[in-house]
Amino acid sequence: MSDVRPWVLLCRPVRAPFRDGTAVLVRNMLRAMPSDVEVVYFGDPAAPVRSSGDRVLPATAMSYQPSLGDKVRMLARMVTPSMAKLPIHSFFAPNRGSATALELLRRFPRSRPVLQTLPASTGCESIAGLLGRLDRVVVTSDWGRERLISSGVAMDRVARVYPGVEIPEERPGPPLDQRRTVLFAGDLDDEVGERLIAVAKAMAGLDDWRLEIATRPKGERHLAVRKRLDEALKVGIAAGRVAIAGEVSSMDELFDRAALQLYLASHARKKVDIPFVLLEGMARGVPVAVLDAPPVGELLTLGRRQNLEVGLSLDPKRFRESSDEIPALLRDAARVQRLGDAARQLASDRFSAAEMAASYRRHYEDLS
Repeated sequence: MSDVRPWVLLCRPVRAPFRDGTAVLVRNMLRAMPSDVEVVYFGDPAAPVRSSGDRVLPATAMSYQPSLGDKVRMLARMVTPSMAKLPIHSFFAPNRGSATALELLRRFPRSRPVLQTLPASTGCESIAGLLGRLDRVVVTSDWGRERLISSGVAMDRVARVYPGVEIPEERPGPPLDQRRTVLFAGDLDDEVGERLIAVAKAMAGLDDWRLEIATRPKGERHLAVRKRLDEALKVGIAAGRVAIAGEVSSMDELFDRAALQLYLASHARKKVDIPFVLLEGMARGVPVAVLDAPPVGELLTLGRRQNLEVGLSLDPKRFRESSDEIPALLRDAARVQRLGDAARQLASDRFSAAEMAASYRRHYEDLS
């Protein structure tokens, strides 16, 4: 075992189902972490994420947004005799209350390091002063790191660790030239809904191609946009050129049908800065078409730095014209294949779970 004290992962219980980005990030990090690095986390002791001797504290599943009571009970465990000496790695979305609590836990009842990961860094500058008092803050994009530094957090206290996914040894699924869907898997808002309609119109002239939309229901705004899509795309839905699904049981099936994956929001609010659904598709060789806007546009920037064209850059200011690039790409099977190979290469080089876990191990060792 490592000489480093076990770190306590302060987050929602790490147990199935793993549906949101933070849960996937923690699970992927644990699975890829070297077995000699011990951690403590809340979850199901009968179904640990890995079998390497971690201490799993019994906790039932929580909602997408843990209640104040949930957080208070978890924080209270941090000051019990068996936990008071252990360093803390928090994944909770910070606010003034939780950031203040972490600062107190850093000092009392004993001094110990506290590391905060911000899976989503949108809005982080509003509490930069509190975050700067912790030992280290990790964000999931260079965009997020720059925002914190520009808000006054010391450079040596802010690190970027990209989210990581498992990279299959072989590209799974059928060859790209045998696939006939363009996939959108994500949340709906008014902006995204209108862009999906524009994409469907741009693809209308393609034979045997389908726009596949998978979106989990989330509140009244989602339902309103879904109703708008059902009405605006009813001809395409009836003809089989558009399919809209809610919660899906297997993303693998969607990826195996997709020749291209879309990300159409100009933001990543409440999302990991680089969404896992894009990275999972890229790891399987599915190229992307994304708005060239931060933080998600960082994918395209990283590709350019490595001379890798991983997909299409869509201009949010000229989206209707930009969406015409999608059918043009789909008609060029050789280019789709090149982009898919490049996407898989970039995922392997920069977004592997193994590299993510290794980076966190270095932070643990540095702070211990």
